Amino acid sequence: MTLATASGNCDFRTPVTSGSLRVAWLRAALARSERGRAHRSAGSAADALWEGLLAGRWSIVDRFEAQGESFVVAARTERADTASRALSEREREVAELLGRGYSEKQIAFSHCLSPAVVSRSASGARTKLGLATRTELAGLFAPNGICRRMFPVTLNFERFAVGSAPVTTECLSADLSLSERIVAHAACLGSSSAAIAAERGTSRRTVENQLGGVYRKLGVHSRAELAAKLSA
Repeated sequence: MTLATASGNCDFRTPVTSGSLRVAWLRAALARSERGRAHRSAGSAADALWEGLLAGRWSIVDRFEAQGESFVVAARTERADTASRALSEREREVAELLGRGYSEKQIAFSHCLSPAVVSRSASGARTKLGLATRTELAGLFAPNGICRRMFPVTLNFERFAVGSAPVTTECLSADLSLSERIVAHAACLGSSSAAIAAERGTSRRTVENQLGGVYRKLGVHSRAELAAKLSA
């Protein structure tokens, strides 16, 4: 593995041919590269990669967590698919507001939109970006989240766009118990209450009660708002 730090690129040149194997190898390489901190682009370079993702020129192909960081890996989109993957102006507007911690109800009220329009816009943005939940969408669009921390990676002469951001923040440890911090962390990564309960060997009701405590202490009302707050 070679890291080209001078240019800001992570340059992993290795004879990996299968698309799925390339992503798996890139994932492992990023997890070993000190979380890519030395390779993040800044300012206009990161913004250009982010705009490319929203315009459909990149497609998210992997999301994972390693060493306290959440990673998003995007690959070049086939030119014929670019238009269908590009976010509309409304979808982007709704996603950005979700990233700032607004609920769908607040967005609808403040922008004189029907709840159905807001819900469809959020779902459309999530589907086009390849995200499983609105919690992931809110975290992606948070002002200081992954969208501000993108950097280019080259693997076997194929270019990827990668974003990384911490998955925990100071407010996670401020007023929350250890159990609440663990549950909040898992919820922000998109895990369901049932999945968190199974992982922790407890009941779904216990997890939901803990999440309720997190919401009250942090002044949020949903997982999406929680993800936006912690990313910010």
